[in-house]
Amino acid sequence: MNKDLLKPFIVATGVLPERIWRALYTLDVDERLKCEEIRLRQDRPVTVKVNGRYIPVSLDGNVIYASNSDISETLDKATSYSIHTYEGQINSGFITIKGGHRIGVCGEKRSDDKNGFAYPYSLNIRIAKQISGIAEKLFNDGFDNTLIVSGAGEGKTTLLRDSVRYLSYKYNVSVSDDRYEIAGSGGGKASFDVGYCDVSSGGSKEKTVYELMRSMTPDIIAFDEITEEKDANALLSAYHCGCGFITTLHGKSPEDLLKRSVYKKISEEGIFGRVVFIESENGERRYTLYKSEERDAESAGSGYGDRFMLGNRTFCKKISFKS
Repeated sequence: MNKDLLKPFIVATGVLPERIWRALYTLDVDERLKCEEIRLRQDRPVTVKVNGRYIPVSLDGNVIYASNSDISETLDKATSYSIHTYEGQINSGFITIKGGHRIGVCGEKRSDDKNGFAYPYSLNIRIAKQISGIAEKLFNDGFDNTLIVSGAGEGKTTLLRDSVRYLSYKYNVSVSDDRYEIAGSGGGKASFDVGYCDVSSGGSKEKTVYELMRSMTPDIIAFDEITEEKDANALLSAYHCGCGFITTLHGKSPEDLLKRSVYKKISEEGIFGRVVFIESENGERRYTLYKSEERDAESAGSGYGDRFMLGNRTFCKKISFKS
């Protein structure tokens, strides 16, 4: 077994208390390789997500329960015992640790004027991984402005990471990595192979997109998760300045792209040339690429099958494969 394949699991579990860490290492190697999430809920069993299923972990034949002190110790380790320096991230409900692994935080909010949690009750460690070869299938014929769409935890960031790596060998690619997840940067060094990209970590998408356009002359700007109006405005500014982009958002179908106003705004601009949908079932992911084509809009329909309408463009299915 190549130890590098287990490195994401090793790094992500390094912030856990010893007894939980030991329990996780009773999982067999294949389960550790395929582990996507580790969940700690106060006074509830510690569970892992493997092949799309949540299973409890045990030590010496006993299911491990997470205590309040387990959750506190994990947060202390994740923040290098300086939790106040991560206040901005925690206020947003997550912490990103070395390796690009994101720890979701949930609990009782503070009652004073400050943000954050008075009592964190639940943690969700999402294990970031490197994949190679998916982007090559999607961009082997060139690049056009690309949107990656899937539900939560189904691999948007992982595909985005591989895409910027692959595209960086052909184009000048800049990355706005506001949550330190795409490159997994820490201490001035990326944890993942993102090729020849220029990475700006930690700042807001709105600010860094403008900075990257001015300073790095990118052909393509990449960033993760359009969630706010200002994210959409930054993307549209890049587009109108002649800069290409690749980005992600939450959704399951083309119809989802028109339900929220921030999604509808960019969809109706007709600025995308490619849309990639990711679907996950039993731990296996399917990638489906749709490309914009010049064709009679009325004949396209709006269903999610071989083709659909988005803005003033018709998108037709090109390839679909599992990984």
